[in-house]
Amino acid sequence: MRRFNFSDRHELAEMLMAEEIPPLEHNYAKGITHVLVEDDVIKGFFTLSGKVHSGYPYLMHFCTKRKYRTPKLARTLTSALVEAVRALGAKKFIINCPLGKNYLKRVIKYYFKTKPYENKSNHEFTLVEV
Repeated sequence: MRRFNFSDRHELAEMLMAEEIPPLEHNYAKGITHVLVEDDVIKGFFTLSGKVHSGYPYLMHFCTKRKYRTPKLARTLTSALVEAVRALGAKKFIINCPLGKNYLKRVIKYYFKTKPYENKSNHEFTLVEV
């Protein structure tokens, strides 16, 4: 894992567009973004908001390249996410999961063992502990 570099922007944008996330919602440069690189290939990334919402950090993006999407990759990225939240001094954070993103729903259910507290504007919001 490493922090976002400006040179990553095209590849991260392609990953988000493959998930049908429009360019206006690409916020990886505005938040705290960590990139998972293995064998010199970007396989995934996550972005935490630079601001807190309701007193908690907020997950803006959690994305993996489809061809590398495995349970092991999800665990690796999720573990790094938990460590990044802890480094902010938080014990909980909010996950915003767009409806239809079943792989992310499975990660939330399996790793955090919790369900969303709200559905709003085609998004599910889940408060999870780290």
